[in-house]
Amino acid sequence: MHRSPAALLGAALGSPHAAAAALLLRPQTRLPQPPDPATAHALMSVSSATPAPAPASWALSRLDPGSCPREVADRCQDVISQAFVAEPSTQLYLSDPAAHGLRFWRTMVSEIMRALPGPGLPLYALVAAAGTEAAGLEATPLVAAAGAEAAGAEAAEVGAAPLLAAASSTAATEVAEVAEAAEVVEVAEQGAAEVTEPGSAPPQGVAAAALAYTWHPGLAYGMPLTEAMVRPEAAAAWDECGTLWHALLLDTHDRYGPFQNVDFIGVCPCLASAGLGRRLLDALLRDADARGHASFLAACGRRNRVWYGRHGYELLHEYRCCVAGLAGHSELHFMVRPPLGRGGGGGGGGG
Repeated sequence: MHRSPAALLGAALGSPHAAAAALLLRPQTRLPQPPDPATAHALMSVSSATPAPAPASWALSRLDPGSCPREVADRCQDVISQAFVAEPSTQLYLSDPAAHGLRFWRTMVSEIMRALPGPGLPLYALVAAAGTEAAGLEATPLVAAAGAEAAGAEAAEVGAAPLLAAASSTAATEVAEVAEAAEVVEVAEQGAAEVTEPGSAPPQGVAAAALAYTWHPGLAYGMPLTEAMVRPEAAAAWDECGTLWHALLLDTHDRYGPFQNVDFIGVCPCLASAGLGRRLLDALLRDADARGHASFLAACGRRNRVWYGRHGYELLHEYRCCVAGLAGHSELHFMVRPPLGRGGGGGGGGG
C-alpha cells in the first residue's frame, strides 16, 4: 500500500519489532526502472513545470486543521494533491488516474488529517501576503505555534490510544465487495468535489503546504476511503508497501524515540522551482531540531532522494514496485535525518 507523502497503514504485524527487523534485512527487490515521466513532480515537492510569477511574499504559518478556517485547510489539501497527482504511483494504483487521481491524493491527505489527535499544528502553509515582508511573518507565528504545541502535544502523546484499531485485513479483501467499495468511493469523490486542477493558479492564495507531526507507536490509523479507490490488481502491492512503511516507522522509533514524520510537502505546480519547498522543509527541520527529534520521510524517485540528502537525510531503505500488466510504478526512498549531534544513525538498507 502507498500510505503516507504518503501515510501509515495501521497493519497488524504480530510482533512489530520482529516484523520490522525481518523487513529491513530481507533482500531488496530490483525491478526495471522506467524513465521518469517528463511531467513527474518531485516528492515533497518541486514540479518540473515552468514556474509562474509569485506574489510579493508568502507568509509561513502553522495550522490546526480542526480549528483553522475550513477553506484554508481545503486549499492546502488541493495544493498537495496537485503536487503528487503526476507521481507514477497514481497510474499504478488507479484504473482511471486521469479521472480520479486528484481525488485519490486529496482523500489520502484528508483521512490522515482527520485521524490525527488534536489540538495540534501539523499543517504548514505558505499563504499569500502581498505587500508584507515574508521574513517578519515567518518568525513570529512559527515560534509562538511551536511553543503552544510543545506545551500540550507531548502530554497528549503519552499513553495515547490508537486512533483506529489496527487493520488486519488487506486492501484486497477491503475492496472485495464491489458494491460496498463503490459506495465508499462515491463518498470520497463527493467529499473532494472542488479539487483544483493542476497547473492553475494557487488555490485561494495557498502556494505550498506540508503535513508533518510527531510519530510514536500509539499513533496508528487506516485510510479506508483511499484504499477503496485502489484497483484490485494493485491491492497486494499497496498492502505490502504499507506494511514495510509501518515497520520502518517502528524501527525509526526504536532508534530515536518519538520523531517527526513528514507525510507531504507539496508546492503548487505553477510555482515550482521558486524555493517554496525549501522554505517549508526549513520550517519543518527547525521544529524537529527544537525538540531534538529525528525527521522521517519517503522520497519519490532518485531526484528527490538526492535533494533530501543535501539537507541531511540519510537513506534507510529503497522500495520499488511494479505490477505486470499495469501502468506506473512506485519508487520510494525511505530516509531519516538524525537529531542534531546524532548523525550517522540512519544509514543502512537499500543498496
